[in-house]
Amino acid sequence: LTCPVFALAVLSAATLQASHAMYYCFGTISFQTAGYAGGTIGLLWSVGVLAEILVFAASSTFKKPIPPPLLLMIGGLAGMVRWSTMGLFPHGIPLSLLIVLQALHGFTFGAVHLGAMGFLGMATPGSLRSSAQGMYTAIGDGGAMAFATALSGALYSRYHSSAFLAMGALSAAGFLGALVISKIWNGKELQVI
Repeated sequence: LTCPVFALAVLSAATLQASHAMYYCFGTISFQTAGYAGGTIGLLWSVGVLAEILVFAASSTFKKPIPPPLLLMIGGLAGMVRWSTMGLFPHGIPLSLLIVLQALHGFTFGAVHLGAMGFLGMATPGSLRSSAQGMYTAIGDGGAMAFATALSGALYSRYHSSAFLAMGALSAAGFLGALVISKIWNGKELQVI
């Protein structure tokens, strides 16, 4: 993490992934509170997983890879829309809109994951890639997700579904970090001193 570009990329991707914390912990509760039955809730989760799979499958069909910072920005924009919309409908979202928001999981998770892995593959020297991926996983899936999960519990208990707005703010922070990366990283391997 001593390289500012690497640190910013890891923190941006970790923040974007951590924006899912409230959804993972309280998404089903939020859907139940809005009156959706178990079968419908299962279908909604399936839409998100299917969208993620489709993004992964489509990613290998492009002749030229999408730049990692752009993938992170796409995920950040999708997260701002997805989480903010969920927060703006505290008493439930119409099913048709909720299906669209669930489909954004392909970008909020899938595009961010592809962007993070793409950055690590392009920016880190070969001898450090496994360490870099381990660091990203520890920070993103460990530290950032744990922090966002604790924050989600506190916010959801007080604000219920409106607390999803905080996840929209995390997405905005991750988007801004990715935007900075797109301006300062030349797309090449970083120099390790």
